[in-house]
Amino acid sequence: QLLCGSTDPDPAQHGMTTDEERAASRCPQWPGTSQAVVPPNAGLKLFGGAAFERCLHEFQEAAHALRFPAAVATDRVANLLLAYKGRNAS
Repeated sequence: QLLCGSTDPDPAQHGMTTDEERAASRCPQWPGTSQAVVPPNAGLKLFGGAAFERCLHEFQEAAHALRFPAAVATDRVANLLLAYKGRNAS
């Protein structure tokens, strides 16, 4: 039930903000990122499914902040990814 969403128990008492989650995980920032990754609702105390969704948003933002190595041409990577997406869209 917690993954589906619930207000019981109280999120203010049992939830965590993004900074609190990072402190608990001992990972102050995403590896390989040089800029701060701040997901939507970072300051809200969330738990269960809401916290999981925020974590997914945070991962997506961290992935977008990463740079490809200079040896890999960005247009080649984009060409592969977009072609794959077009074949596997559902």
